[in-house]
Amino acid sequence: MLFGLGGFYFLARALPKADFGAWALFLMVTSLIEVARNALIQNAFVKFYLSNEPADRPKITTASLTINVLLSLVSVVVLLAVAPLLSILWDAPELSFMLYFYAITTLILIPFSQSEFIHQANFDFRGVFWGHFTRMGTLFSFIAFMYLTAQAFSLYQLVIVHCIAALLGAGVLTSFAKPYYKLTRVIDWSWVKRLFNYGKYVFGTGVSSMILNSIDSWMLGSLIGKAAVATYSTALKITNLVEVPTNAIAAMVFPQSAKRIETEGKSAAKHLYEKSVGTLLAMIIPGIIFVLLIPGPLISLVAGDKYLDAVPILQITMIYGLFMPFGRQFGIILDSIGKPKVNFYFILFSASLNVGLNYFFIHATGMQIIGAAYGTLTTYVVTFIGTQILLKRELDVRTLNTFVYAVKFYPEMYKMGKRLWNKRKGKPGVEGVID
Repeated sequence: MLFGLGGFYFLARALPKADFGAWALFLMVTSLIEVARNALIQNAFVKFYLSNEPADRPKITTASLTINVLLSLVSVVVLLAVAPLLSILWDAPELSFMLYFYAITTLILIPFSQSEFIHQANFDFRGVFWGHFTRMGTLFSFIAFMYLTAQAFSLYQLVIVHCIAALLGAGVLTSFAKPYYKLTRVIDWSWVKRLFNYGKYVFGTGVSSMILNSIDSWMLGSLIGKAAVATYSTALKITNLVEVPTNAIAAMVFPQSAKRIETEGKSAAKHLYEKSVGTLLAMIIPGIIFVLLIPGPLISLVAGDKYLDAVPILQITMIYGLFMPFGRQFGIILDSIGKPKVNFYFILFSASLNVGLNYFFIHATGMQIIGAAYGTLTTYVVTFIGTQILLKRELDVRTLNTFVYAVKFYPEMYKMGKRLWNKRKGKPGVEGVID
């Protein structure tokens, strides 16, 4: 996240708005491919790797790697086919070369991603950290060096370094994963089928969710132009900081929910949903208020004064943050109670709705960037209402309880902090444990 913010800071100042918008569109397309890979493979591999005997793990690893290779090859074919079309759609001729070159990066990311999954399945995150550190750090170092030494660079150079960074990251991550790599000489296609069948709905949900999050920018690129995407991306970059605690909490809630539902029933899922959403609201609301109070100075700090036209957009997109915890935990809870198909269809509906609303609001505001913000905000509101109705029927979730937990979060954190402080100082601690 720090390398990403740092790279954004320098790129926003080094590149013209049109080039910066083209780079943002490139990252959205490539992120969609990487999210699709992770969604199809990661959860299925980790689940079956941990829930089966050690003797079966080489078969599972080989089957997972097979899916990884096949999906990557399909991604390359799709990239080569759609690159010219996207260049025309977004009026970005340079995008063709960038996506063609990313086809090489996609193949490099096979060992990178597979090594990451193996690390996670073995609860070893050192390699994951150093692999991502190397990949993101290499790209950031290039951008920072070129900017600080006042050397001009093109998008073509940037995408080449992007590929080299992936290669270095893959080398580091794979070297850490060597002790865990145990493969079979023959592919067990029954395991390939089992992994694919488990991951296909998570795959559909991940891709649909990524499209939902990107469609406003894509439509701005096609209806208005690359410069509009640059302005909009500036607001989203700050808004996306809200997702940091959301992603962290989600990583903890899924295994807890799956485990507790087996022993306590659906009432455990209801409690976990209300408590986790309340915790997230308590963590992000102060940040949202802070950004809403000083949007102009924040835009100037992050991207420079030439992006001050993003201020009204940022004020709208920050409101997204209030709905993100509800939506993200909705998906986690549905997956954990065995209803990933419902989650997939719900996200697919939201993505389709967002296309229509963005098209309507962009035209209704006279082809203005802020129309995309209004369209996506409306989608979040409609989706929020739908998720709460469904959760009420399934788990008797009460939305009001999330705000009650949010208010309780602050005194609980104060007590925990005080207890830890007293323990460090050798004083009697505060009694009680946070549930």
